[in-house]
Amino acid sequence: MDLLLMNDPVVDTQADLLAVGILAGKPPQLPQALLDRMGEGLSELVKSEKFVAKAESTLALPTLGKLGAPHLLLVGLGEGEPDQIRSAAGAVGQAARKKGAEKVAIDFGVVQDKVPAALMVEGFGAGNYAFDRHKAESKR
Repeated sequence: MDLLLMNDPVVDTQADLLAVGILAGKPPQLPQALLDRMGEGLSELVKSEKFVAKAESTLALPTLGKLGAPHLLLVGLGEGEPDQIRSAAGAVGQAARKKGAEKVAIDFGVVQDKVPAALMVEGFGAGNYAFDRHKAESKR
């Protein structure tokens, strides 16, 4: 699996899953590049789904071909504390495993400069991990 940690607008990044971190707040503040590409209806959809950006909360949405990835995952970052970032990256790892994603782009740009990349990679790896040593190859 390829993991890309980005803090540039990633709307054109080719990946199986694009995860975008959102800090806690009412209403959640979505990145402008994402709104520009997906349309203002995205804000209404997020509101109707009652997404709150507490740490580890997620909202999976199809991109309908408007982004470089077919799947968009909004991920709550809470207040942006290091443990919350690690947990959020873990939630991305879990979602990537469930979707069978081979290439994942993560944009936690709002906090990415405040925490080491290793923290995010550690969280992603923990969330993506599954002990499947004794499972048949077809069920992994």
